Amino acid sequence: DDAERRRWYAAHACHEVHLFLWHKDRRFFDAVVRPYLANKLQPGFIDQWLLEQDLTPWLAADRHGTLNLYERILLARRLGGELGAQEIASLRADVFADLPDEQAELGTRIAEILDAQGEATVVGRATAEAETELPPMKVTALKQDADQENQAEINVASEDYRDQAKPAVVIEQQWYRIPAGPEGADVLFAASAFWRSFAEWNGQGIFLPPTCLLPQHLNEVLVVLALCDLPFTSEAPRWSDAADGRRVQVTTPGLLFSEEVVPQPLQAGAVVVHQRNYVAEALRIHGENASPHTGAFAQGTMYVARSVVLNPTPQTITIALLAQTPTGSVALGRAPATATGEVLIPPYEHVAIDQVFYFPQAGTFTHYPTHVHAGAGVYAAVSEPRCIVGGDSAPAAGGAQSTQPAMILEQLSTQPRGEVDLDSLRWRFSDAGFWRACVAILERRRWYEDAVWSASLLHRDTARMAVWLRSQPELVERLGRTIHSRWLTIDALVDGGVIHADITPLTNARAHRIAGVSAKG
Repeated sequence: DDAERRRWYAAHACHEVHLFLWHKDRRFFDAVVRPYLANKLQPGFIDQWLLEQDLTPWLAADRHGTLNLYERILLARRLGGELGAQEIASLRADVFADLPDEQAELGTRIAEILDAQGEATVVGRATAEAETELPPMKVTALKQDADQENQAEINVASEDYRDQAKPAVVIEQQWYRIPAGPEGADVLFAASAFWRSFAEWNGQGIFLPPTCLLPQHLNEVLVVLALCDLPFTSEAPRWSDAADGRRVQVTTPGLLFSEEVVPQPLQAGAVVVHQRNYVAEALRIHGENASPHTGAFAQGTMYVARSVVLNPTPQTITIALLAQTPTGSVALGRAPATATGEVLIPPYEHVAIDQVFYFPQAGTFTHYPTHVHAGAGVYAAVSEPRCIVGGDSAPAAGGAQSTQPAMILEQLSTQPRGEVDLDSLRWRFSDAGFWRACVAILERRRWYEDAVWSASLLHRDTARMAVWLRSQPELVERLGRTIHSRWLTIDALVDGGVIHADITPLTNARAHRIAGVSAKG
């Protein structure tokens, strides 16, 4: 009944429940949840989204940085138009660009679900903790001495005018069992194929991607249940035999899984070889995210020739490897110009050989390919590239310091965050025009960097200066958490710097202090 639903909601109110009710039971949401959200002292992004309030203040770089992945998608879908498209483009470039292949994980999850068929687990409804009463004071019998008769104390059981419940601290619930504050929800929603599907969904038709089975965290699972069009009750599918297999007819939305086992011939000794060149400094800074070097080589610059050999077979193989640096180059780091030897590669594993070199002079040189031998033949070899060397200036890490400003701005607009080294641009921020162009690009990409916004102090940009100041927690603490001025406003309750807590019931020993009990209320 309605009373029971209200009691359950009072015990479990949180963002996940609010989102579920908004999607699945709008009548209860409007009657019960909406008035509560409208009167919250510290409404968050989800609260404002559910109340359909203006969300453009969340585009500010400092506030936008507190949003998690799911909230960013909600922001994009609510804004729509150019602003929403910019948000989706930022997610596509910076969050969803290098997602791993989740088909194997999805297959494992489906197998677990199929294996669990017939096993049911009843999940009971959690109940609110009952308020406990304070125990009555113990009666202590005292021996009364004849000489101290006038000083004897008579202890009796205390009789209160009303039962005193144990005081409890009450804080407005945000995400379920997640500490209050923006940092608590950052890890709830990791980038995955499901969130990419939700970000690119146009809102039309049924939303039920197979990747809805991948989330594992409780908070993420609850939100996925709210978003997906899974029916609460479903009719059993009807199966029938056909000449080409079996057919199934369903009347409610569902997910259909099938497994096909196909024998694969064993290709003993088959390997895959890749050979790439990297700028040594870029590889040191960006690691595995570094982009391979393309185009002409710079004279006097350190490069790394990386040869990777992959064993895609289910058996361990032993290979003989031959890897060389380009002709006309000088090997560095005590590594030979020609690397040879036998390598043992476990099943589905790989080995990498790095050779550091540089070109002392310009010209056109040959980089002989890496060869892999096993037994009596050559199993794999890469192509034979030509190395063109020209110019005397070496590119810096990521090419930031030796690149023209227009090219740097182009890189900021297109490259993933992991491939851009903003720290190497600090010396350029003294140029007001270049700095403002950088900030405009980063604002469009919803990308806040403290090193960039701190230059607002140099250029007297009060709007960006206010964003930078609000992002300095130590400074905000020294200012007293609350400040109102013509160009800067910091409100601790709005920004989350202070979490408001209530105490219920309000009890305070005003007339007679209770020994050993601190006053509350």
